[in-house]
Amino acid sequence: MNELGDRFARMEIFLPELMIAAEAADAIREELIKSVEVKSDANNGTVVIGTIAGDNHDIGKKMVATLLSVNGYNVIDLGTDVDPMQFIDTAKNENADMIAMSSLLSTSMPFIRETIEYLVDEYALMELCQQRVDYLYKKIQEQ
Repeated sequence: MNELGDRFARMEIFLPELMIAAEAADAIREELIKSVEVKSDANNGTVVIGTIAGDNHDIGKKMVATLLSVNGYNVIDLGTDVDPMQFIDTAKNENADMIAMSSLLSTSMPFIRETIEYLVDEYALMELCQQRVDYLYKKIQEQ
């Protein structure tokens, strides 16, 4: 996928080829899940994961969900374009240990901020995991 991303950036391939490759990667991921033995019989916790509102990209989210799942986590995947309150409501209803939000588009970042601010205000002890570490780093610097 990295090579394809580089080729896309160099305009050697275009969006249709990139989308076909993403679908192939997803199919491979599904097969890997079936064949990989879970490393632990113990439940390491429950993770609510999804791509935040305004974004439909999910390759990275699916990879993280797969890694969590095969390492003994109960993963609740909300899909893409997920409303901030859906993360929070699902986490409360499922007694989740972690919320993992994914975002590729900068236009969806305000929804991550909204979710984080609500969690900080209401549930200061809830852990947050975010694929876009640079976003959190930027927010920390702004404080």
